[in-house]
Amino acid sequence: MAEKKIRISSPRGLIIPGAVLGKSADVRVGPHEPVSVPVAYGLSLIGDRFAERAGAKPAAVEKPLVNEPDDPPETLPLAPGGMLPTGAD
Repeated sequence: MAEKKIRISSPRGLIIPGAVLGKSADVRVGPHEPVSVPVAYGLSLIGDRFAERAGAKPAAVEKPLVNEPDDPPETLPLAPGGMLPTGAD
């Protein structure tokens, strides 16, 4: 029975060991270039975040939290003259 394959790509490119692909020499893959590899090897690279499934949408990035106008500021305001207030006068 043929070994199951998965198509992966990497934003920085990969060097796939030849033994993984059944070749005598290592295979160099350019950035975002899809390559078929055995499922176990591909999932290992995906799990370690070296690669992603080829054609998959990039993971969504969370939006940074933004204070609403009514929220208190997260930093101390500067006192006149650009100095931080010390509390001692």
